[in-house]
Amino acid sequence: MTITTSYPSHILQQYRQRVENDLRLLEQEKLKVERSAGSGMGFDASHREIAAMQQVLEVLRTFRNLLINAQAAR
Repeated sequence: MTITTSYPSHILQQYRQRVENDLRLLEQEKLKVERSAGSGMGFDASHREIAAMQQVLEVLRTFRNLLINAQAAR
């Protein structure tokens, strides 16, 4: 897959950093939700909520990979 971009490298790096930060935060939140759901600690997390978080994580990982590839193509 060929990637071309008109964005400067520093902008791509900023976007990548933002995506990576969001990934970390969402991964931490997903772990909390999974633990809470499994422990019965009063937080009622459904399997759909956890699955939705997983889908968002996959989208963010895809964006991160596209940004990595765009930077490498420069």
